[in-house]
Amino acid sequence: MTTPALANLNFIPSKKSQLPSASPFAMASSSEPSALPTLLVFRVRELRFLAALRERYRVLDFFTSGSPLAAFLAAAAGGADPPRALVTVGGDSVRVDAALLDAVPSLRFVHSTGAGLDHIDLGECARRGVGVASSGTVYSTDVADHAVGLLVDVLRRVSAADRFVRRGLWPLHGDYPLGSKLGGKRVGIIGLGNIGTLIAKRLAAFGCVICYSSRKPKESVSYRTCWRRSGRTGSW
Repeated sequence: MTTPALANLNFIPSKKSQLPSASPFAMASSSEPSALPTLLVFRVRELRFLAALRERYRVLDFFTSGSPLAAFLAAAAGGADPPRALVTVGGDSVRVDAALLDAVPSLRFVHSTGAGLDHIDLGECARRGVGVASSGTVYSTDVADHAVGLLVDVLRRVSAADRFVRRGLWPLHGDYPLGSKLGGKRVGIIGLGNIGTLIAKRLAAFGCVICYSSRKPKESVSYRTCWRRSGRTGSW
């Protein structure tokens, strides 16, 4: 069973070394627990992903352990098979910094299941020869679909009308006010990165006029700019 987050790694090699030849993400040769490599996990929210990891690794999950972080890391590092890899996420997850790497010196690889790496000290990982990877653009299409879906919902008042009916207001107040179409709208996108570009493509298919703001103009797109820099101002 291949999991999306591990199948599309955006690998950031360290300056000192690449991943060890016996990668911590290699398949175990036996299904016996003793043969499974140890994997450190911080807040993996997708249960199917976590279940898939448990088929391949002896998972040490901090957020289900009930232990303080220091005690959890000490137990992991002091085991017979200390973890060489860590799977984590951003946001409210544990920060991967010098203190954590000191606590678990066996770590050689850190994977973030999101696109961001702001919770990982990349410089410190590079200094220690610890490889770092993220999921890159794995979730970009999902985010773009969700963003456009929310726009349709708000403009067409789909969920609002549903609540109106469920509260029994239709017989009392009559028909719910009509919504507005998405097609033909002028839409401004702040930041035309990977996700922003995918949103723009979807909205263009609706017939929307796209305007974007970015640190610099994107030569590869035909959308208009609405950005300010060094006194220059784009227009719709």
